[in-house]
Amino acid sequence: MVWVIQAQDNHRIIGYFSLMPITINEKLEMEMGYVVHHRERGKGVATLCRQTLLDLVFNVLELKRIISLIEPSNIGSMKIAEKDMELEGQTYLGDKIVNIYALSVENYNRAHDHQVGKYQ
Repeated sequence: MVWVIQAQDNHRIIGYFSLMPITINEKLEMEMGYVVHHRERGKGVATLCRQTLLDLVFNVLELKRIISLIEPSNIGSMKIAEKDMELEGQTYLGDKIVNIYALSVENYNRAHDHQVGKYQ
């Protein structure tokens, strides 16, 4: 699944976020990712989209776990991930090394004071 991010003022596309199945270290995972145009970074766009996606993942789709694969040079994305995700290690994605960040539904509920199923 892929969603576009539109600017509130003029509705131009400023990025996207996604939820995709991916096999990492011989295990099927669900990865969330996002890209925000460089002019829009630092405005909280990624954080807002990420929170919306996490609510969908854990409260609507009722997944038990989500990961993010982040290049070690992407400091901004790592800072966002480290708010509630745990660094589990590194792996190769193609020819690039990426950090594997993971969040379980239990840790999500603990960190966000939510209960799964609140939208039911």
